[in-house]
Amino acid sequence: MPDRKDVDLGDDELLGLIGSLGAAASVAKDTDLDPEIRDMGKSAEWTAAERLSDAYKKANPE
Repeated sequence: MPDRKDVDLGDDELLGLIGSLGAAASVAKDTDLDPEIRDMGKSAEWTAAERLSDAYKKANPE
C-alpha cells in the first residue's frame, strides 16, 4: 500500500467543510422540515463530502 499524504486544506476551508457537513446532516435528518428543504440539506452534505474526497484524492493520486 502506498504512503498516504496529508490533505493540505487551509484551516478556514477545513472548518467550513466540517461545519457544512454537520449543518447539512442535521437539516437532512430533520423530519419536521419541508421535504424540499431536507433534500437541499442532503445535497449540501454530499457536496461537502465530495469536496473532502476530491482534496484527499488530489493529495494522494493513485
